Order: sequence, then structure tokens, then C-alpha cells
Amino acid sequence: MFERIIASRLVWHLSREGPNLSDGQFDFREGRSTVDAILRVRSLSEAIVEEGRVALGVSLDITNAFNTLFWEYVGRTMEHHGIPSYRQAVVADYFRNRRLVYWDQEEVLRGRGMSCGVPQGSVLCQLM
Repeated sequence: MFERIIASRLVWHLSREGPNLSDGQFDFREGRSTVDAILRVRSLSEAIVEEGRVALGVSLDITNAFNTLFWEYVGRTMEHHGIPSYRQAVVADYFRNRRLVYWDQEEVLRGRGMSCGVPQGSVLCQLM
């Protein structure tokens, strides 16, 4: 629940207050969807082909993008977008003291501090 509140505040700020997200950003934007993105690409491609030019599409799937995101970059990006300092502090606290706990090959429970990555399945994960 808390993550959803943080996410909604960040999205609100980015869409109304701070330097807005790119017009090409569709995911996690109010009133936009994946279908809208596909329709835009299709429309653009059709217009280019009608002009006799060639349209080329490139799709990237960055391996471990969420697992390797440095928290420092998240902070810098929020600052760049004018996120209020108190909201930046909430997000920084969200990342603070995170640990990865796992069973090793000898079935011993181990733990390790984390300095990057966002929790998989988190609402905030998708915004980062």
C-alpha cells in the first residue's frame, strides 16, 4: 500500500510539476497504454512508408535492468526532475538497509547488503 502511495505521488509530480516524462513514454502514464504505443508506432511507420522512405523499428530488452539499477542514479534522476526533497528522502529510505538473504550450497542461510537493484514485483520497480 505504501509503495502505491509513493508511486502515485511520483507519477503525479512528473506529469504535472517537474520536467515531464518524454512524450514517447507510455507505460505508467495516466491515459496511456501499450496499445497506444503500438498505434503510434504503426501510424508513424505507415506515414514514413507512404512518403517512399523506409521505416525501421528497434526493440531493446536490457538484461537485468532492474537488478543493476544503482540507487544513486535514482536519486540523481529524481533531483533532475524536481521531485521535492521530502519525497526523495522517502524513496532513499525505501532503499536503505536492503539485504539479499539466500541459502548457499551447504544450506547455510547467508545475507548480503545491497547497493543496487529494485525489488521485483514492486510498484516502484516499474517506475524506476
